[in-house]
Amino acid sequence: MIDNILFTANIVAPVFLIIALGYAAKKMRIINENFVDVTSKFVFSVSLPALVFMQIAE
Repeated sequence: MIDNILFTANIVAPVFLIIALGYAAKKMRIINENFVDVTSKFVFSVSLPALVFMQIAE
């Protein structure tokens, strides 16, 4: 049972860490809405298709 909890924590903790980091960066005004829009567009139009292509190529 403890193994399952640790396994789940190892998967979920990095996601919450990234969310908290983004929230803190937005609160400190390091990033703004324009940054979020531009990076989201980049991820979905360039990075994600490249990742899918590389996975298929393997």
